[in-house]
Amino acid sequence: IFFRINLPPMASEHASVPAGLGLGMILGAAAVGLLYLVSASHAPTTFLAVRPSTLRTTTRTVGVTAGRPGPVGPTMMHPNAVSVSSPETHSIASAIPVTPVRSSQVQPVLPSLSWALAGLAAITAAVIGWASARPAAPQASKPWAMASLSGENIVVEEDSAAVGRALCIAVEAAANQAIRERGHFYLAIPGGSILKMLGGLKGKSTIDWSKVTMGYVNHRCVPLDDETSTHHKAQPLFLQSWQEQGLKVLTLTGSTDAALEADAYTKALAALPQSNGYAYFDMMLVGMGTDGHVGSVYPGTPAVTAKESVISVVKPTSSSISMSLPVMLNAREIIIATAGTSEKYPLGKSEAMYRAVEGPETVDSFPASAFRGNCLWIMDKGAASELSL
Repeated sequence: IFFRINLPPMASEHASVPAGLGLGMILGAAAVGLLYLVSASHAPTTFLAVRPSTLRTTTRTVGVTAGRPGPVGPTMMHPNAVSVSSPETHSIASAIPVTPVRSSQVQPVLPSLSWALAGLAAITAAVIGWASARPAAPQASKPWAMASLSGENIVVEEDSAAVGRALCIAVEAAANQAIRERGHFYLAIPGGSILKMLGGLKGKSTIDWSKVTMGYVNHRCVPLDDETSTHHKAQPLFLQSWQEQGLKVLTLTGSTDAALEADAYTKALAALPQSNGYAYFDMMLVGMGTDGHVGSVYPGTPAVTAKESVISVVKPTSSSISMSLPVMLNAREIIIATAGTSEKYPLGKSEAMYRAVEGPETVDSFPASAFRGNCLWIMDKGAASELSL
């Protein structure tokens, strides 16, 4: 009960859970049966028969004569007989001699065996309770089908509003499935336009946010209440609402020191379920720039080939931290969503989408191309205009 209350539950479809619980029940039942036999074997076998006349006495002393035989009428009292005496009448109840079952007659192995089985049942129940309270071990991620220009892993929507709705539907479906099957949902989000899209889940979803842990794909090394902070920008859009419903957020320190922030975030990721040596997210939402950068992994930089979980990017203006490509690509599901134009991208991202999905690029020249065959691309018609769909 303690583990089930205080830790997130694991899906019970694993065969070890019902098998272990069944074994615990069998052992427990066997232990109870043996304990009952032992208890029955030690049940008292002496009893008292009292004449009605003795019940009229006002003061009685009850005791066992403890091996002191004495006269009782014409006969002698049995050593284990019970007597009742009254100071008023001095009448003595009739005693019925019996032969009790002595403890030496009970096999001594029964108590030991029953307690051993009871202990084993308790240990089994505790182990299964602990296992049932932990998240299921993640399976190896299964990538989406390779992009074949047939649109099987490319979703093209009418406009940016439709892209946002499609993204929210995908997140909600993945969250509910993960919670139903594994007891918890691990989500990573970027900054940028995807933050506004996620606002569609504010107060409208069926997600149990108390069973969701969220992290950031990348984040600036600024105080958390800084206006440029992704954490700060997300608060009014959806984050405050989610947190009020129990969402857990991987904490950032708010330090301006990129190395210290990266070290702290690495430790936070290490506490999550692991697969292939990296943190394992159920869903990774990734933002992409027109130069092909994802997170803070920019083309032609050492970050492209980094193997550590979290990298630090130091710039003269503002430093940042980012999950590395191995962590991003390790997620169960990955989505890159883009639509419309913005002040930062006035011409949209149609050319960037072409280079990411179809262009003759390498991961070093265009990091977003690393997600080919591993990602669901959701975009509007404008962003898909240069694709050969």
